[in-house]
Amino acid sequence: MRIQDTGLEVKLLFESEAERAHFDILLRALQVHDERSSSRGTAGWRRYGYKGAAFFLKDRANRIWDTVQIHRTLYTDDAIDIINYAVFAIRSKHEDNYGGEFWPG
Repeated sequence: MRIQDTGLEVKLLFESEAERAHFDILLRALQVHDERSSSRGTAGWRRYGYKGAAFFLKDRANRIWDTVQIHRTLYTDDAIDIINYAVFAIRSKHEDNYGGEFWPG
C-alpha cells in the first residue's frame, strides 16, 4: 500500500485485495467511533487511560470467546470494538495517561 498525505486529505493506493479488505474493516471501526463520539459529544475514552482500555479490551475479547465457544458465531460489532479499544489504549499511552480519572497512577 502506498500513502499520499496532503494534510487533511489522504490517498491510499492498495496493491492487493487483501490490503483493501483489511482497510475496509479499519474504516468501519473509524466510522463506529465517529458515530458514537458524535452522539456522546465527548472523548470518554480519556477518562480511563490505557489501563482502562486494556481492561475493556480483555472484557470484549472474553465476550467474543464465549460467544464463539457457546453459540459458534462472531458478532462483528464486538470485534470492531476491540479495534477501537486498542486505538484508545495507544492514544492514551501517547498522552502518558495511565489510568485516567479512575486508576490514577
